[in-house]
Amino acid sequence: SDARFIFRHFPLTRPHPNAKSAATAAEAAGMQGKFWEMHDILFERQNEWALKPRPQSTFSSYAKELGLDAAKFEDDMDRADIEEKIDAHFKSGSASNVDSTPAFFLNGKKLESPRSLDEFRALLTEAITEVKANSEELNTQNSAEASPTTTPEKNN
Repeated sequence: SDARFIFRHFPLTRPHPNAKSAATAAEAAGMQGKFWEMHDILFERQNEWALKPRPQSTFSSYAKELGLDAAKFEDDMDRADIEEKIDAHFKSGSASNVDSTPAFFLNGKKLESPRSLDEFRALLTEAITEVKANSEELNTQNSAEASPTTTPEKNN
């Protein structure tokens, strides 16, 4: 509960012509609860599909490997709402000046890609510590403002 991770697609189709199809495959797998599993296979095996003129059969084989309902996966690959979601992610990234992947934002600020896992971990730890400190300060202020005040009794 200390941090929230949000993944957004940003398919760069000029250098990676099948990037949007791959994003669609991940989302289609996600419809059956296997987004990250498909994401990982797509990343690890991109040399198998990246330059294919039509990678859908490769993506379908990955879906079968993951134990997905193949017919549902293929139907979901054609869903307009999935395409709209990916397009919205891309537009959001463009509006945030994303120009490459991966891109990371921490508390609304774009990070230059960390050079190592340790550097990334340090940035996250620092941000979490800062948020906790600000939260504690706000709670202290709210407690002080909410403290009941005593009113002197009125003498009759």
